[in-house]
Amino acid sequence: MSVLAGIFDRGTANPLSGRIHAMLGPFRQRGLACGPVIDDGTCSLAVAGGGLSNPMERPSYCHESSDVCVIIDGRIDRTSWLRSNLDVPAEVTAGALIAAAYRRFGTEMFGHLRGDFAIVVWDRKDNKLVAARDLFGIRPLYYVASAQRVAVASDPEQMLAARLASTSVDRDMVLDYLLWDGRFSDRTFFQEIKNLPGGHMLVATQDRSDVRRFAVPFFAGSRLNSREEYWTEYRRRFFHAVSTCIRSDKPAVLELSGGLDSSSIVCAADRIFAENSHLCPALVGAAGQYPGLPCDETPFIEAVAEHIHIPIKYWDATQNSVNELEPSSIALPGARYSTFAGTEGQLDIMREYGSTVLISGMGGDQIGISSGAIRDAVTDRRWSEAARMIFDWPGANAKFTRGIGWALARSFIPSVVRNISNKYGPVGPRPFWLSGWAKAHRRIRPLQDYPPGLRAEIHRRNWRSLNSGLHSLAMAYLQHHAVRSNIEIRFPFLDLDLVSTAFSIPARYWPPPWPCERLHREILGDLLPVKVAQRRTKANFQSALRLRIQRHISEIRDMFLSGPWVSVDFVDRDGALRLLGTFERLDTPDLSTIYGLWAVATLEAWMREILRYAPPRNKV
Repeated sequence: MSVLAGIFDRGTANPLSGRIHAMLGPFRQRGLACGPVIDDGTCSLAVAGGGLSNPMERPSYCHESSDVCVIIDGRIDRTSWLRSNLDVPAEVTAGALIAAAYRRFGTEMFGHLRGDFAIVVWDRKDNKLVAARDLFGIRPLYYVASAQRVAVASDPEQMLAARLASTSVDRDMVLDYLLWDGRFSDRTFFQEIKNLPGGHMLVATQDRSDVRRFAVPFFAGSRLNSREEYWTEYRRRFFHAVSTCIRSDKPAVLELSGGLDSSSIVCAADRIFAENSHLCPALVGAAGQYPGLPCDETPFIEAVAEHIHIPIKYWDATQNSVNELEPSSIALPGARYSTFAGTEGQLDIMREYGSTVLISGMGGDQIGISSGAIRDAVTDRRWSEAARMIFDWPGANAKFTRGIGWALARSFIPSVVRNISNKYGPVGPRPFWLSGWAKAHRRIRPLQDYPPGLRAEIHRRNWRSLNSGLHSLAMAYLQHHAVRSNIEIRFPFLDLDLVSTAFSIPARYWPPPWPCERLHREILGDLLPVKVAQRRTKANFQSALRLRIQRHISEIRDMFLSGPWVSVDFVDRDGALRLLGTFERLDTPDLSTIYGLWAVATLEAWMREILRYAPPRNKV
């Protein structure tokens, strides 16, 4: 994974070289090599990491010419279409290929790209900076725009280290974190630093900066004749996505949790590797175990291990000696680890095998859940199907059925109207430990747009999930660790062609919206061991998070009792102490208590770190 840094100066006299080196400073100190800096006095671009062995090496994802300069973090897949349309030879580097595509198509080129990417283009001819991010925001890209300059980077800390932004926090993002209900895909935890949403581009000229979505001409375009044809196309796309993701010159490590999503990827990769071992030197599965906890997935993991040929390596995810309340950086609160479980044994396994590629099952839920199926059945006048999905809902009682009916009726109310109700109606109940402002603050969700062709409610809801603030926040935590560990995380379920295929499958072919039903269970079920294919449960990591708190309960208590209470704008200190008391008093505290206590503790630790923050010293 590469770390990008770019500054476009709109006419101030400040030198750029010092700031660009400062932006790379936090990662240079972690041992990441830096490539040469492109600097023409108006714009400066640089890249760090990505396996650079020679600091003066010009990597394939960095290109400079007289008219266009390009830096890339990511993987550009299926470049044959671009090469054939641009008439460029196969040996042309990725950076040069993007530069040629920009010359031909301008900013429209982003809609034709496949893969995971963050791309920054400096158009010397038009004095314009263009930055774009892949459709689902897999590769990170942040920016700061002011009247004097525009800066782009792979991590918020880069902006702070170069003094391009202040540490003033975004109050809405902090509240969303405390409630774990992200609403904004275009924000960070800092007011002045913005997150470029997936599928968007930033275009900065001498006079203005605009952020807009780029068009994807081939999205959701498949229209086939039968369920069997859609199933065949989905399988083809899925196998291609997995095949693309495991392709590497080093061993690839696949996360395996025992759930449907990760198991499908591991089993497909096992088949692919058996027939195409040239794709990478080796494959290995990485599975965390939680002995003694309800969330332990070992029986399902072992079922997968017996079903395949690639080795599975285990680690004990209940053991951790690191102080997790000590921030690893100030980019995000609670960022010591990327998961609620609080360990990252897969990184140790990657080091053991010399791997830099980690394959994740994230995205399976977002493109496989059939929420909205009942509304689609009503819209299509499939009355008997709608009735069956409501009245045959597993474990439903009369009260639950009435709730389903009310939710169905409410779904037909336009989102604009619902937002008006949220804006002017009463504020709902909030946790007792929040401050007065946080309890009274209205939380309005931004309206989302949809690409053409998403007519079914199933497709629209899954699109909302993929473009939601919560997805953006989860991806930010994952990539925060990828950047700092110099690894690349790949997501087969977020392959653009696979998502496009899933969103083109008519609603009548999707499963009922019952718990743990997924589109790909039926399509990929023959890949899986029976124990996993027939599973109708999902791991709940509440017990792992509770253990995580118990490991640090003395530090949390000391923090809540001593020192200045920095989170006063968001959390009432007496309320935090009551929350701590509730956690310690109950044998089995509920999830709201467990997550609430962890969120308050990590927020307070993060905000205290911000007060002490000093940018690292860098040699210019």
